[in-house]
Amino acid sequence: MNYRELGNTGIMISEVSFGTWAIGGSWGRTSDVEALKSIEYAIDQGVNFFDTADVYGDGHSEELLAKATKGREDRIHLATKFCRQGDIFDPKNYSYEKVSAYCEDSLRRLNREAIDLYQIHCPATEILRDGSVFDVLDRLKKEGKSVTMVSVWKLSKRD
Repeated sequence: MNYRELGNTGIMISEVSFGTWAIGGSWGRTSDVEALKSIEYAIDQGVNFFDTADVYGDGHSEELLAKATKGREDRIHLATKFCRQGDIFDPKNYSYEKVSAYCEDSLRRLNREAIDLYQIHCPATEILRDGSVFDVLDRLKKEGKSVTMVSVWKLSKRD
């Protein structure tokens, strides 16, 4: 497996990641046993980066990742996403109070103290243009709830 640095965090992640949308169960019946076996197999192959979202199975994929990575938190890295639980066009959905609550819920389900990569999940373009949500994410990062957040817009317009 090849690894690359996640942004400028010093975290080395596998070039191949494991997306967990399907194991959340929103797309039909799934087996938690098979999902956990699949995660374990990926880890055995060198995958150390997993992508999820708070809406994948209403948080079920986050819970499965917590179970599968217990005791390996220092070497298995997680990305999760937020904002699809609310109205993606409503600026209030991106307020510190809302995003912090989304983050706390994900942290609880993931059984982590910090999220390696916290991402906005398909936001409205107007939200990105406004940019206030990036101040919210910076605040969460300063509070130690996330290591980094990445956005093409943020990288190209604000950094």
